[in-house]
Amino acid sequence: MTKGTTAKAEEVDEFRVEMPSGNWVRFRDPDTVTNKERRPLTNEAARAYRAQKGSEDVEAGFSFAQRTAAFMIMDWSYPIPPPAGDPEPLEGLPARDVDLMMKLVMEGGRMSPFLDTGSGLDPKASSSSSAT
Repeated sequence: MTKGTTAKAEEVDEFRVEMPSGNWVRFRDPDTVTNKERRPLTNEAARAYRAQKGSEDVEAGFSFAQRTAAFMIMDWSYPIPPPAGDPEPLEGLPARDVDLMMKLVMEGGRMSPFLDTGSGLDPKASSSSSAT
């Protein structure tokens, strides 16, 4: 195996996460998600927010988290095909595994296609120039 091949394999493994059940999930690199691809998720997030406003019902938010996980999962070791954007395959998996998947892809999670807006991150601070 060449040195370049080893480095590429290690890069891919960065997105592979072991689940509580012993299975693994490989997530899509969140830096490769385009705004166009993410748009259906942001539209669903807005609907979920409106549905939950003033309500005890968390179903809309849970559904959004599962859909986001299904969108970000590329491959896994479970004996069924990966979701390919459809959250239905998640229904037959161990609940703790699905909880971890959702946690990883939601805002602030390391596999999230969304910026962690709660981190205090100033988008202007990420520019290469700074005023001193």
